[in-house]
Amino acid sequence: MAGIAVDRDYVNDDAGLWKGSVDVLEVAVLLYTKEDYWAGTDVSAKNGNCALFIRPDDHSVPKDAMSAQKLIVVGGASTGHPNEVLLSGNSKYDTAAAVAKYLG
Repeated sequence: MAGIAVDRDYVNDDAGLWKGSVDVLEVAVLLYTKEDYWAGTDVSAKNGNCALFIRPDDHSVPKDAMSAQKLIVVGGASTGHPNEVLLSGNSKYDTAAAVAKYLG
């Protein structure tokens, strides 16, 4: 899925959500670590091979991921994104089970 231009009224500078017309992704997948890569690629494929991001070592959220209209988080804690789908658990096995359920 390609990015689209959207007029945003919601502003959250810390999260990277900006007021005005900006190019944003419709859907993005955010991985907690590279360990979540295989599950993340399946989630990305289900969403039209959307963009895939991996949190850096400090576990921050890349601005482009946070600016997406919908953010699917695989592993780790919530990002606080207004339209987040959290696929996570207490272990990598719980996360894998959440992803399997999401994929149907």
